[in-house]
Amino acid sequence: WECGAAALEDVPTARSNHAMAACGEHLLVFGGWGQGGATPLAAPELLHLGTRTWTHCSTRNEGPPARGNPTLVYSPRRHLAIIFGGWDKQQRRNDCWALDLESWMWYRATGAGIGNTGTDTGTGTGNTGTNTRTDTGTGTGTGTGAADTGAADT
Repeated sequence: WECGAAALEDVPTARSNHAMAACGEHLLVFGGWGQGGATPLAAPELLHLGTRTWTHCSTRNEGPPARGNPTLVYSPRRHLAIIFGGWDKQQRRNDCWALDLESWMWYRATGAGIGNTGTDTGTGTGNTGTNTRTDTGTGTGTGTGAADTGAADT
């Protein structure tokens, strides 16, 4: 079968070492190295699986920096595409971003959860202890702290 492009766009962009995930009726492609392997890419692209049509994603805010070799997963419950890590020729990335596939907004994940700001403090040893959490701001998710590490789950 053949794939077309929406609105005569030049998609898909030639790339290698990218990440992709099936997100409902779409295949989302993110990152990778441009043609020739010299330039890391950041613009996400979508393949609509029903029509076999490619398009660029028009997100409403700035997303993660360009990178090759990222990891991408999809959360159907929260309708989020979650990107972690990669390499940008300068450094190994250790960041996590989420693209809300309903609002087309990017959120940088923090220890407070995706789209939230806040702090976690934890004390204790092993699996016992206390954890206090303060969230400020708005976002697409919530997190819960783990008393043994003081980290937040997203």
